[in-house]
Amino acid sequence: MGVSLSHDLMISGCRPSDFKNSLRSFRRTRDPGKMIDLKIFPQRRDGAIVFEECLDRGLIEPDGSGFKITQAGEAIADSKLRPRTALAAAQRVFDDFLDRVERVNADPDSVLQVEQVWLFGSLMREEPTVGDIDAALVAKRRPEFDDHAARRAYVARVIAARVEHPRTWRLEYLGEYWLLERALFGRRRHHLLAGVMTNVDDLRQIDAPCRLVFDRSRGGRVKTAVLDRHPGSTGRSDELSPPLKRPDLTPVALRPMDGRWIAGFSGCGEVSPYRIFRGWSDEAHALFARHPSGLWVGRGVDDGFRLAWRPNSLQNRALDGRNAIAIVNATGNGGASVVLCREIALAPAGCRLCARLEDGKRRRARLDNHAIPDIASAAALIVAVDAERILRRLEEAKSDLPVVVSVEGDDRVDVVAALKDEVVNRLVDRAVRIEPLNWRGQAVSIVRSEGPQSAAVCD
Repeated sequence: MGVSLSHDLMISGCRPSDFKNSLRSFRRTRDPGKMIDLKIFPQRRDGAIVFEECLDRGLIEPDGSGFKITQAGEAIADSKLRPRTALAAAQRVFDDFLDRVERVNADPDSVLQVEQVWLFGSLMREEPTVGDIDAALVAKRRPEFDDHAARRAYVARVIAARVEHPRTWRLEYLGEYWLLERALFGRRRHHLLAGVMTNVDDLRQIDAPCRLVFDRSRGGRVKTAVLDRHPGSTGRSDELSPPLKRPDLTPVALRPMDGRWIAGFSGCGEVSPYRIFRGWSDEAHALFARHPSGLWVGRGVDDGFRLAWRPNSLQNRALDGRNAIAIVNATGNGGASVVLCREIALAPAGCRLCARLEDGKRRRARLDNHAIPDIASAAALIVAVDAERILRRLEEAKSDLPVVVSVEGDDRVDVVAALKDEVVNRLVDRAVRIEPLNWRGQAVSIVRSEGPQSAAVCD
């Protein structure tokens, strides 16, 4: 059984259902690319942010050359998503339920009567909000119905008068409990009463604190102390899994995203705007004037890329995909490559995302007309989504710190200087969205580094 998550809970600006559905998918495939490309996400960038938050919150973790879901991730994947109810409102629902218990006990035509009601869970603990009401009943047959044949005929006659009754019963006595549940819950059980059980077997096995709130032998409702366990419990059953607790969703410190998401974590690393933006949308056309040919993103030779040639940066340097990732535009005639390095610095005055461009040492002297623009578009997209995730995280922390993106690189290297201008222009012009949709906070500032000094370009 999973933990309970409130619909009102927002994790880095994302709904809990996004995490639940993503983790359920990832559990089947263990493929980050398939997870971030789920149709529940408007664009690949949205799935990438959820994937990164799963990593940062311990729901997914590295496993050798891949990733695996953690125990905390399993709990979220199997969680119940329901709105939580204020304590006072939940108590009213439970009081109404106890009213029905009393009516059942006062009805001489009821085969079963309720002897005890045990309460446990969030309502017993009087938490501010309640996911559902956890309670267990002890039911006993009335002495008037001890005769088996007469009771069987009576129950069959009463059930037959109900048009909604099941046609078959696995066990004969279940008909009696069906009538009891209809009397207590009606044809449609209140969603808060989903956790009410008509026996105490599970309560004894889970070995949870509980309190007796109704005892027919003592006149009905009672006020008793909370017990560490049900009197009939001998400890938690060895057959049960350890009790699930809601995972601590506190994230680790912000870090750059794994830039491989832009290529969908595919083995070839090919960048496809059509797949990134879910079609040739206006956003796709604003960033990429055409479908790029030979544009690739990855960490190095171990990513299994297919290129017309390999830049030195991929052969002589280990890249982790976060602090450093290669972006290559390679064709048979020529091309260029760059290493995009990123760092995030959080200070009392604000948050700074530093994007530094380093020459990847192209292998061909000739540059295709689209080589620099395509690389700049890929770099701008990675940086923009990093900045969006920073804003989301700050919003979650209820912080209004300003965010600055600085684009740096050695202007003495022609390729780097040209790329730096192209990346800054795309970010300043918002050719790629930086702030989250419907963002009402401060806009991200873009800064182009001028050697040791930095000149503000946009606020």
